[in-house]
Amino acid sequence: MSKPVRLEKPQKKDYPAAQAYLALLVGSNAAAQLVERLRRAAVRKAPARDILSASHTPMAEVHAFDWRRKNKDIQQGRKQSPILLVCGKHGDALVIADGFHRLYAAFTQGQDFETLSERSKVSKKKLADQICQALWVHTEIEEQVFYPAVRQAIKDDDLMNEALVEHAGAKDLVAQISDMDPDDALYDAKMKVLSEQIDHHVQEEEQEMFPKVRKANIGLVALAARA
Repeated sequence: MSKPVRLEKPQKKDYPAAQAYLALLVGSNAAAQLVERLRRAAVRKAPARDILSASHTPMAEVHAFDWRRKNKDIQQGRKQSPILLVCGKHGDALVIADGFHRLYAAFTQGQDFETLSERSKVSKKKLADQICQALWVHTEIEEQVFYPAVRQAIKDDDLMNEALVEHAGAKDLVAQISDMDPDDALYDAKMKVLSEQIDHHVQEEEQEMFPKVRKANIGLVALAARA
């Protein structure tokens, strides 16, 4: 199995992405200061598992993302940027400012959902239920809090309607999977399709919706407080 080829330092595009994410957590000014410190920081190595643990990332969230696309980049030898991390005070969770998918790919490489053995059916069911619950909560928050504010701000009903339709499809699969058993013939197939749907949905949000959200200057911190 191929190992990721690492770049010696982050790419220029990584820093604005990190700043946009950090601004949601600490505000624009503090985020800009943190990114300037990241630009000057030294690159060092750490196991993916340790980073996930220090960031308090639920393992269900890791497996909910379809890392295959990023893993294909790794298999093809495409160089991967270092992950941008922000350390809080002692005891605070580590913040993954940029590089979620790269980190998830590094961790899950060789640990695909479908490779769980027959002896781990209970674990597979538990993992699938955790993924489904996390996705259900995520879609409900988006539909009740985030999407209404975005629809009003960006004035793009087609984009928002498409997002809602994608949510409906994902919810339908979640309901089906929740009522199934790992022994059922289509269980793994439905999990795979759900993963692919979520990956597609995330890409559309990142590439089409979020740029419009940033331009509209929506009060994201206030929205987060309502979630």
